[in-house]
Amino acid sequence: AVDAVQSLGAMEFNVDLLDIDMFSAATNKSLLGAYGLGILYCRRDLIDELQPRFLARSSVMQGEDIFSYRIRDSARRFELGNYNFLGIRALRAGLKQIGELEVPNIQAHLLQLSQELTGGLDELGFRVRSSLSEAGMSHLVVFSAPRGVNRTDRDIADHLKRNGVMCKLQSDGIRLSLGVYNNRTDVKETLRLLK
Repeated sequence: AVDAVQSLGAMEFNVDLLDIDMFSAATNKSLLGAYGLGILYCRRDLIDELQPRFLARSSVMQGEDIFSYRIRDSARRFELGNYNFLGIRALRAGLKQIGELEVPNIQAHLLQLSQELTGGLDELGFRVRSSLSEAGMSHLVVFSAPRGVNRTDRDIADHLKRNGVMCKLQSDGIRLSLGVYNNRTDVKETLRLLK
């Protein structure tokens, strides 16, 4: 079971090659959708083994009366409540853009930016926490303040945020998440602010 929220839409993701039984993801990150919608994938042969914690009208097949029902034998068994039509519409538009750009091209773009960013961070003396190997690199870059500098990770994250750079302070450092709309100018400006 994989939380694919960070990689779906940004990195190549093949459930067969990665031997994934199920994954879930919110649609508001690299899928270019909106908040309030998520997706779930489950290998068909496992669906019957998963029992939903809650049931709704859309997750069951109605029998002869209200007390007679059968849980659907498809992924619809996990659907609850009302559909988020606005979120679905946003997801459809995001997936269209991703399809036009193609995930391998998006991934290559993001890895190039990540390489430039991690190289610049290293030159400035920051401690890069993310993998620097080609096989382990992704569009997520985590780093910490340089040793011997009188600034905390919180100070640095606050400085970046005040100057328009979205970042997240984590227990192991500051995370920058590169997206399809980022470019080399963004990387250079972030490094300039960090300098």
